[in-house]
Amino acid sequence: MALVAIYEIRCPSGHTIELPETILEGIIQHLRGSYTGEPVLNFVCSECKTAFHFDYLNRVRAGQTDAPRHLSEFHVLSVQTGCDGSNCTHHVVLVAVRNRDRSEQAIHEEVKEWNVSGITCERGFRALPIGTAKQSWIHPFYLQ
Repeated sequence: MALVAIYEIRCPSGHTIELPETILEGIIQHLRGSYTGEPVLNFVCSECKTAFHFDYLNRVRAGQTDAPRHLSEFHVLSVQTGCDGSNCTHHVVLVAVRNRDRSEQAIHEEVKEWNVSGITCERGFRALPIGTAKQSWIHPFYLQ
């Protein structure tokens, strides 16, 4: 079996989740249609509910494994929200990766608590809180 890189995704408060390269690549592929350039990877911490940017292009391996985790162990949810630029047509996509033991309903309820204050759109405007008028969708997705 081939070795797979593992990456540690760390929020500003220091909470972490480890994800294999295969899952990160699947998330990036899902997001490709949402951005004009390279996808921007904004995660939301499962502990503190803070949204933060993950620099996928400059990621650093935390290790590797020959027994990578499978996507079936996770719920992956993407949420698109608007920004505070009055004439800006860009948006912000947030990604939440949660363990399978959390119900989808609990995750949808959690979205109301997300802190997006440190996130901006591609043009630099601040992300709007979830539930504002420019919010477009909440979408669970499953990678093959």
